[in-house]
Amino acid sequence: MLVVNVALLCSSGAALAVAARQTPPPRPGSWSEPELIYETSDEIEQPTVITDVFGGTHVLWRQTEQDATANTEPLESIYYLTNQEGQWTTGADVVAMSTAVGPHGVVDGNGILHVVWIGANRTLYYSSVPVSVASSALEWSTPQVIDSANLHTDVAVDQAGVLHV
Repeated sequence: MLVVNVALLCSSGAALAVAARQTPPPRPGSWSEPELIYETSDEIEQPTVITDVFGGTHVLWRQTEQDATANTEPLESIYYLTNQEGQWTTGADVVAMSTAVGPHGVVDGNGILHVVWIGANRTLYYSSVPVSVASSALEWSTPQVIDSANLHTDVAVDQAGVLHV
C-alpha cells in the first residue's frame, strides 16, 4: 500500500493543510479530509511534500514575515515540519534569508534531508540536515552557494545515493 500526501495552501495564504490517499484506494476518489497542520498571520507560499524510505512525511515551504511597522524588506524563511508517529510537529523556521524561493528537497537512504532553493539574484543554495533533528535551525548545514539558477529547480537522489540538482 502506498499513501499519497498532498499539501494544500488555504485561500487565505496563511495556512497549510494536508490530505492523504491510499493507492490503490479503498474506494475510487477517496481522499482524506484535509487536516490543518499549520497556521500563521504571515504569507505562506510554495509548500512541498517530501516522503522518505522510512515512511516519514516532511513539508517545506516559504514564509514571508508580514511586519507592517518595519521599514525594511520582508524576511523570507524556509519552514519545516514533519509527521512523527501520526502527529504533525510545530512548523519551524529553519533557514532565514532576504529571498528564499521554491524550496525543494529529498531525503536520502541515510536519513539526510537535502534542500535547494533560489535566493537573491537567482543564486542557487543548498543545505542539509538529518531528518531526526530537522526541526532545529541550528542543526542545518550552513547554506552553500551552488551556482546561479533559473526560476525553477529541484533535487533528487539516485539509487547509489548521488544527488542531482
